[in-house]
Amino acid sequence: MTKPKVLVAGTLPAIWTVQHLLGAEVDYLPARSLNDALRALEARPDMILANPRFDESHMLELLQAARAHPATRETPFVCFRLAPMPAGWRRSLEAAVLALGAIAFVDLSALERDRGRDAAEKELRAVVLAHLPRDR
Repeated sequence: MTKPKVLVAGTLPAIWTVQHLLGAEVDYLPARSLNDALRALEARPDMILANPRFDESHMLELLQAARAHPATRETPFVCFRLAPMPAGWRRSLEAAVLALGAIAFVDLSALERDRGRDAAEKELRAVVLAHLPRDR
């Protein structure tokens, strides 16, 4: 049985956060630049996780490319945010990523503020695990 492949497009803190939450349950395709992430699409990841600060805010471009790429058109794409941002910006960003085809926008910063760090991490983990393929 092989592990699911997860493309994690983000800053180093975002990549480390995902690796901490999922541990050895998945194989990681970390990408800190849009070019690295676009190359990683060829590996046919089972899920794509991206944070808004990825490569100077190229998350939306990655999402559009993933939806246009035949190998990843149906791949679950989850956007997650670590750092606070104004509520209006957050709502706009969430609306944009969902309109472009992401399955979720997880605001770890707000969840941590409202429910604590453990609850925030559990929420992101639950979203990811709910959309990863089983029994590969």
